[in-house]
Amino acid sequence: MEFGFSLPSRGQAATMQNMRLLAQHVEALGLDSVWVSDHIIVPRHIDSFYPYDPEGRFPSAPDQAYYEPLTTLAFLAACTTRVQL
Repeated sequence: MEFGFSLPSRGQAATMQNMRLLAQHVEALGLDSVWVSDHIIVPRHIDSFYPYDPEGRFPSAPDQAYYEPLTTLAFLAACTTRVQL
């Protein structure tokens, strides 16, 4: 079995410093991989019920900044040596 960690790619915790430190810590703990979100576009209006929120709302605003995933993974590749991306 392999274990990984999803890094924050939006919100207050999503800084390049935090992602670097978290990825390096995950690697030091011996986990196998780190991931980033690929939801870089969120519609302004969503009619469907979001199942992971008690009120059915998607958890981020459409104008909230996201880190672009491929660039972020390239950055993390330069900051780690073993962990899979």
